[in-house]
Amino acid sequence: MFNEFAMQLVIPPPSSLAALKQASDEQRPYMLPRADAALTTASQWLRMMLRPPFTPDRTMPLLPFPMESGRCDVVRASWTAGDLTITTGQTRSMIAIALMDWPWESGESAEVTAGRAAQTIFSAGETRFGFKSSGSNEAGIVGQRDFSAVGYRDERWPNWIDAMWFWSNDTSLGFLTLRLIGGPARAIDASPDEGFNRTWFDPEPLDVAPGA
Repeated sequence: MFNEFAMQLVIPPPSSLAALKQASDEQRPYMLPRADAALTTASQWLRMMLRPPFTPDRTMPLLPFPMESGRCDVVRASWTAGDLTITTGQTRSMIAIALMDWPWESGESAEVTAGRAAQTIFSAGETRFGFKSSGSNEAGIVGQRDFSAVGYRDERWPNWIDAMWFWSNDTSLGFLTLRLIGGPARAIDASPDEGFNRTWFDPEPLDVAPGA
């Protein structure tokens, strides 16, 4: 799951973080008409996944980054919710949500903290979150859902809750998942693979000479 596209979301380039800060300070959107559909979808996913205390204000700008770092189209946002700073990145198929300053409990393991945080911020009905660590990478300690402890949200149809992984390091606790709705009427149109993540925005218009 933590392939090059996932890591692009988990570890934002410094230039993208600077652009996010500037947009937040100025409270103004960055206009890129060919990204309008992606921006709408990205906002809808944030409001669907997060509980109201943690959703962004509707005036919060989402920023499109076409071919960020030459790798893929990304939509990013950053906002505060109480004492938390929440930073997100999305491709067409994946979404990462990072929590800065999440309160750690003394002696608590990364997977237990991840489960407690997920239970708090995500709008997931009666779903119980449990995670198990599976190693580490550039993001820090990483892990995935522990279905032996809490079971599946829906064992038959892939959905974003069951597809979730976490990461944890000295500065952030975060969650990475595929944008899967679940349910028999929903097409499975999400994957970590390149074909599902490289391009998201509409193509750039071609320059056509007058009279051509």
